[in-house]
Amino acid sequence: MAGPQEVKSKRDLVGDRLKKKYPDREYADDEALFGQINDDYDEYENTLKEKTDAENKLTDMFAQYPHSARFITDMANGTNPWVAMVEQLGMDGITDIFENPKYKEELAKAQEEHVKRLTKANDLEKEYNTNLEASLEMLRQAQEESGLSDEQIDRAVDLLMGIANDAIVGKFTRESLDMALKALNHDADMASAREEGAVEGRNARIEEKLRKPKTSDGVPMLGGSNNAPARRRSRESIFDLAAEA
Repeated sequence: MAGPQEVKSKRDLVGDRLKKKYPDREYADDEALFGQINDDYDEYENTLKEKTDAENKLTDMFAQYPHSARFITDMANGTNPWVAMVEQLGMDGITDIFENPKYKEELAKAQEEHVKRLTKANDLEKEYNTNLEASLEMLRQAQEESGLSDEQIDRAVDLLMGIANDAIVGKFTRESLDMALKALNHDADMASAREEGAVEGRNARIEEKLRKPKTSDGVPMLGGSNNAPARRRSRESIFDLAAEA
């Protein structure tokens, strides 16, 4: 015979629900338990408010434009919305809307905005094609001058496209930031390296000239036709050596 079934308290039931929802959290005391309940209730209220606001907007829209409810329903069922519009209003009904003085000003503004968008899109397309042609020529020259393979050029272009796409959506990675900083500091680093190389070269030549001569082998050096010793040139100063370097 089975024993009496354990009856859990309301606190234990709530604790079990929270542990199931948040298995990585612990609720050691009532403060932690009720704190989590309060957070979940706030989230529930915010979500409910957002859904209620959305439903109210739809209700207002349907009240102002009754046919829109049918269009949305048709689209949800996979029906072409333009076909549904003709089914609801007929071609004459659609024509009446465009000729209705009530909507004349609004429709004229909408048409003007459409033309502006279309013109801007066409201008951007022309500019894109012009820039793309120049960019492809630049890539070809760069590949030829630097001896790059097609794969290297493709990888470089893919990287630039990735950075550009990220920038459009406001995304900047640490990798792209480091690349930008390296590019900005490249000229300064190269100039500094050249300067350091020049200084090291001058110092090396000066040190070479200041080195002591090797020990003589004991044979006197004879100079001139009468074996008179050659006049020794006075020792160069360090300033002369630096000037020659």
